[in-house]
Amino acid sequence: MFGDSQLQNTNYELQIANDLRFNKFWKNSIHEIFSTKNDKHIYDSIERSNGQIWKGRYILLPNNENEQFVADQFYANYKNYIYSYMEHQKFSNLFKQLSKNIDTRLSYLQQSIVGVSNESKLQKRSEKMRFYADALNVLRGEKILNNEIFIPEWFQKDGMPDKVPLFETKNLQQTIEIYYRKSSEISERIKQNKKRLVLFNKELEKLKPAKPDLTKAESTEDLELFKKRFPELTQNNFHIDKKAEESRPYREFVSPSGILVWVGKSARQNDDLTFHYAHKKDLWLHTRHSKGSHVIMRTADRKHVDRKDIEFAAKLAARYSEEKHASLVSVIYTQKKYVSKIRNSGPGKVRFEYDKDILVKPETV
Repeated sequence: MFGDSQLQNTNYELQIANDLRFNKFWKNSIHEIFSTKNDKHIYDSIERSNGQIWKGRYILLPNNENEQFVADQFYANYKNYIYSYMEHQKFSNLFKQLSKNIDTRLSYLQQSIVGVSNESKLQKRSEKMRFYADALNVLRGEKILNNEIFIPEWFQKDGMPDKVPLFETKNLQQTIEIYYRKSSEISERIKQNKKRLVLFNKELEKLKPAKPDLTKAESTEDLELFKKRFPELTQNNFHIDKKAEESRPYREFVSPSGILVWVGKSARQNDDLTFHYAHKKDLWLHTRHSKGSHVIMRTADRKHVDRKDIEFAAKLAARYSEEKHASLVSVIYTQKKYVSKIRNSGPGKVRFEYDKDILVKPETV
């Protein structure tokens, strides 16, 4: 037979086990929380508790032996817990996102540095395209066999093919122009890669202390200050991986002063670039009298932009427009915040204000 106190405690234990107010956490942790296995004492403590936080949870544990339940105090404590919990969740979610962004951005920069550092391969391809064009210029009267022209020994060059492939739908002069253009475009790409390499290395150096600094944050306010120090970790244009980079809605160039310039790839992607990627203080450019790509200069963090950089971006706007073969093209520019979508209009159609004009040649930049 049980003694009276033993029997009473067993009844309370059964009461706790069957009490619908106690979830699994409570039932598994209740003796640890109250530091006793006396279930009557536990019930008495619960009845007089105004609540407190224990291991991130709000529990009905008295703060001292003399505590008595006071409704106003209970609700004040619970309100503080809710605020504390919400702040903790906000901090935790933001911390995880920033930590993930750091890892992703560092990985992207490291891969990009490798990608733009392969200058020798591009240089060889540019030289090959130019060699094809030069050879065709000299060998205009040579016999064409299987849509190829064989290069005589006297014109052959070490490391170069001994025949030039032709295009079925192009004549000889058009083929020569295509090879010269390809050589020029690859050379320009090499120049752009050199500029991008400088930017990538600069950003990589800036981000190296980001992870250690993030771990020092103790509040949401600390994380907000961290975001201001590293704005590149919260930009809309954040690259997730190489596949995402390839599918981005713009081509990327670098101006003479090192400003990133984005050029939209299509009408629909123009909208995406202007209204989802660009910052309101970025510079927006477009040809005044024709259809073409939206162009964005990443100038949000700059107080002054040199005219040579604006001309560079304007030439890109002209180059990627219907006026790319014109001698001079009028290009407008304004801050992106003055550009808005025309209601019920097709992709790429916008209205703008406070714009300025610049005349440029749509030549290869």
